Amino acid sequence: MASIFAVVMSGNLSFPLSYGLKRANLPLILVEIQDKSLCFLLDTGSNINMIDDAVYEHFKDAAEQVGEFTHFGIEGNSEQAITVKIPFLFEGCTFAPVFSVVNLGNAFSKVHEECGIPINGLLGNKFFIEHGWVLDFEKLELCWQ
Repeated sequence: MASIFAVVMSGNLSFPLSYGLKRANLPLILVEIQDKSLCFLLDTGSNINMIDDAVYEHFKDAAEQVGEFTHFGIEGNSEQAITVKIPFLFEGCTFAPVFSVVNLGNAFSKVHEECGIPINGLLGNKFFIEHGWVLDFEKLELCWQ
């Protein structure tokens, strides 16, 4: 199901970031996994994609475990995580990135409390590069081909 929000210009697609920026001051998108809407943060400061461990548990049957990964948390601590491939739908396109499964509850609990928006995962730089996604903060939109 394609969104009415995606705009096609010269073969490129764009999606407005205004909702997440106005509500939480963050670039957020809604994706679908098994007909359920989830909120992902577009995080250009992260090298990896992450999905909350509780979300992973809920959609475990849609995930393919691909390995383990050691990453550094925001506090600089080394953490071990399983990595899984979970397909999601965004603006009529299916993507199946590899996510590190981590507890994001502490990191994003304040956003949920203050704005009412639960952040279920994040997409990092690797995803942006692989799919040609660009955050245009001048136009306040996500662009891709």
